Amino acid sequence: MNETQDNSVLAHWYYAAEEWKAFMKGEKKVRGTDILVECFFIILLGGALIHFLRGAAWSVAFLVGVAFACIYGLTKFTLRMSSLKWNIHALPQVMITKNEVIVNGKITEFHNGSKWLRRVTLHEKGGGAYHGNHI
Repeated sequence: MNETQDNSVLAHWYYAAEEWKAFMKGEKKVRGTDILVECFFIILLGGALIHFLRGAAWSVAFLVGVAFACIYGLTKFTLRMSSLKWNIHALPQVMITKNEVIVNGKITEFHNGSKWLRRVTLHEKGGGAYHGNHI
C-alpha cells in the first residue's frame, strides 16, 4: 500500500489571495537573491576554470560563465517557484501530513527513507511581529 494513502492530515489551512501574493513576493525576493549569489560564484569560478584549464581569454571565459550562469539561474528560479504556483480560481492552501507537505496540490516529501524532518517553525503574525513556535 502506498505510504501517502496512510497519511492523515495534521494541519490544513487556506490563504486569502492577497496573503498568498504577499508571500509569493517575499519568496521571489529570497529565492532570487540566493540564486543571484550562486550565479555570481558560477561566473567567477567558471570563468577562472575556463581561462586556466582551456587557455581562453579572460573576456571569453567570463562571457561563457555569464551565459551558463544565466541559463542555470533562470532554470533554477523557474523550477523553485513552480512548486508555489496556484490556480487563481481556488483559494491557496497548505496541507501537512506525517510525511509530506502539499502546497496547492503539489506534494513535497520531507520524511521518507532518505529524508527526515528535524525541526518545524511556525510563524504567526500578531501585532506587527512574527511569533515562532517550534515543533
